[in-house]
Amino acid sequence: MANNPRLIMASTIALIPLFSSIVALLDGTWFLGLALLMTAILFFIVITAGVIDNIESEFTKAMATAICALSIAHVVSTSSFFDFDSVKRDQKMFSKAINIRYCPQENQPNEALRQSFAKLHESLIEQCATQHLQDAQKFIFDIQKARFLDPATGTVDTVYSQLVDKEKITCIDVARQLNEICPNILKI
Repeated sequence: MANNPRLIMASTIALIPLFSSIVALLDGTWFLGLALLMTAILFFIVITAGVIDNIESEFTKAMATAICALSIAHVVSTSSFFDFDSVKRDQKMFSKAINIRYCPQENQPNEALRQSFAKLHESLIEQCATQHLQDAQKFIFDIQKARFLDPATGTVDTVYSQLVDKEKITCIDVARQLNEICPNILKI
């Protein structure tokens, strides 16, 4: 039994989503953690029992459906698109940014920093104006991935996202940078 190549391969392959599920659960993303845990179980059982015999079984279909439902629940529960307080905050920041033309010398005596403020100011307006559209686009893309990627491909995408996790720059991030360059200009 210990030399069973299927068991060794199934255990090895199932470790990837298992470790990713632990990371997700520790991060507090319960739906994703459960989906990855179910994926680990699915991989182990299907590979151990034989892929050809079990790929179209009712068990496999039921697990794939549950994984899909948990993945969709994860996207909906973690999406910034439904954070309406953030939308209001971005709109207020956009209104403030439109009314500010430059950084006054009394706020920032350094000419070079005032010039960098002017360049970053345009980014603030653009970022705040499009933030909700970016969030909507990401939500739609993530829902499509949750719905159409099979458990194996979805696991690869999740593991990649966990390893390469790029923080996107938001409207508030740019506003904080501007407020550091020109103190109290945005009053955040």
